[in-house]
Amino acid sequence: MQNKLNIGVRASYPESGNVNWEEFLLSNKIPYIELAFYNPENFKKISIDDVVAPIIEHPIGVLSIHMAHAKITKEREFIQILGKTIEIARQLLVDTIVIHPSKSKSKPDNIYKFIEKEVDPIIKYYGVTVCWETFTSKYRFLSGPKEIANFCKSHKNHKMCYDFSHVHKDTDQVLKDIDKDFSFIRIFHVSNLAEGKQHIPIY
Repeated sequence: MQNKLNIGVRASYPESGNVNWEEFLLSNKIPYIELAFYNPENFKKISIDDVVAPIIEHPIGVLSIHMAHAKITKEREFIQILGKTIEIARQLLVDTIVIHPSKSKSKPDNIYKFIEKEVDPIIKYYGVTVCWETFTSKYRFLSGPKEIANFCKSHKNHKMCYDFSHVHKDTDQVLKDIDKDFSFIRIFHVSNLAEGKQHIPIY
């Protein structure tokens, strides 16, 4: 039996300006999306009903939710943002949340303890899987596919979001990563990287 591959387009919820969210979704004729948020402070002010109502009404398939970029070292805020994201996911019947591993000067072990004590019970209760995106940086508490895969081996409700534009590797090495760590990858973010520019369209 083959695994089903779903393809969606990033749809970022408008955090400023006069963009009509419903019109944006309908005008782009997007059947499946990754619903994305960016700024934590703006996200706190967003009405959940305003986000989910147009998606449910039309309806549009949501494959995953990209959480606003809350810093995991700001523990209370991180839990607050995660909780609101999970509520949106619950209403949209989504079980996958993508998170950026934030930059941190704390020891990784301290962050892992926070995840195990505070994050894991929440995502386990709601049946949510967190997918850590593959940024490659010595300043992030999880850096690149190798570290994320190792983390996932001992953390059941965690997977990898492999973002081609963030790993800074050539095609051959990317293919080796995918072959080696495929069992830990739930999501691919597909775009190109060239001459230092990220998220270039691949077509």
